[in-house]
Amino acid sequence: MKYILLMLTLLMSQSLIAQHLERFYDMNWKACDPVQSRYYSSMIKTDSGWNRTDYYVQEKKLYRKGLYADTSSKSENGHFTYYYPDGRLQRTGQFNHHKKEGLWMGYHKNGRLADSAIYKNDLIYGTNLGWNDAGVLIDSTVLDKNGAGTGVFWYADRKLSATGAYSEGKKENGTWVYYHSNGNKSSVEEYENGKFINRTYYDENGLALTDTTNTQQSASFPGGAGAWREYLEKNLKLPEGYKIENSDRATVVIDFIVDTEGNIQDAYTSVPFHPAFDQIALSIVRNSRKWNPATDKHNRKVKAYRRQPVTFAQINKR
Repeated sequence: MKYILLMLTLLMSQSLIAQHLERFYDMNWKACDPVQSRYYSSMIKTDSGWNRTDYYVQEKKLYRKGLYADTSSKSENGHFTYYYPDGRLQRTGQFNHHKKEGLWMGYHKNGRLADSAIYKNDLIYGTNLGWNDAGVLIDSTVLDKNGAGTGVFWYADRKLSATGAYSEGKKENGTWVYYHSNGNKSSVEEYENGKFINRTYYDENGLALTDTTNTQQSASFPGGAGAWREYLEKNLKLPEGYKIENSDRATVVIDFIVDTEGNIQDAYTSVPFHPAFDQIALSIVRNSRKWNPATDKHNRKVKAYRRQPVTFAQINKR
């Protein structure tokens, strides 16, 4: 009898372990040892699937929580919520076997609503709205169940940014008109079910240009990638009184925007390491000189979103 009870106890213990999985990940979401981790993940088996909760290790705050259909976390199948490192809500919505379904809402880092959309089978359906971080409406897309409809977009001062129609599958169709920030046209483009036909570019004074070569260009630091790397390395130093344990390197990831004038905006730590290191990395990015702003394929200067890993290197003397 005692032997049977012992066996039952062991089986129950093994079953409990199988129902709860714990994993540690580095900044690139690769499995790693706990001492090198940036994220901690806990998965618990339920009748509905695997309930997963991820945390920022350093901040001890939630990164994500949601329900998966499998232990490999390949098929989201339930409600999901994502958070910024400071604990503020970033995005929330429902998945049905890896496809978005129902209402999804995103938030700026200051807590303001960023976007709101309804999905059916991973496609936006109905009215999709977007706001800037000041609460000004800048995007409005209305689509039917097949993905056909219209889109209207504005700048922060409510000047028109773009307008046009979509055919089935949310493909540009017919005439699309794009505008510079001063209100003048930047490009008039023709499409047929998503296929580009032709366009006419205009300068900021409204004069038609003969050159219709794609103007798309990424935001860049003066002097290029090499100059940007040199700037980071020149200004990077370990915080006074700190050393890196269990490694000779530590990486902080900074997200930021290069605006249409080349200024750095809305920089924040998206993958933190330690407050002292995070602040140095953030300060270096914020204090960089003006960048060359990005231009899109519609002949306009546009904001560019960048993600920059900043790696601290420690020289260990022997």
